[in-house]
Amino acid sequence: LLDLKPDGDTAAARSCIHDVQRQSCFILGLLAVKPEYQARISRAGALAGLVRLLREANERLTTGVARGTHGGGAARRAADAITNLAHENSEIKNTVREEGGVPPLVSLLSSLDAKVQRASAGGPRPRS
Repeated sequence: LLDLKPDGDTAAARSCIHDVQRQSCFILGLLAVKPEYQARISRAGALAGLVRLLREANERLTTGVARGTHGGGAARRAADAITNLAHENSEIKNTVREEGGVPPLVSLLSSLDAKVQRASAGGPRPRS
């Protein structure tokens, strides 16, 4: 669900795909609160899709291109899901790093959307 592509290049098609991605990230974030689901979600490859969504949203959100659109919703939900997945789980934190998830999370701290900033600030913490 995170890798859906629109059937056309219309605003309606893009909005529909964005809504599905945003809701998918939201559900993953809810499931990821439970430690017993974290490893399953990670093994299913969800982290790669979540990181990809962060990368795609990064430029739009930090430049303001997404203003007036649904640009921040999927990025915020993806960042929330990553935060929940990585919470007290060093294996998943390492996977997020390996997938290249830290740079887009850091970049999203400069987003014009305060909710996206808060969500990206909750990402995997550096190793102690």
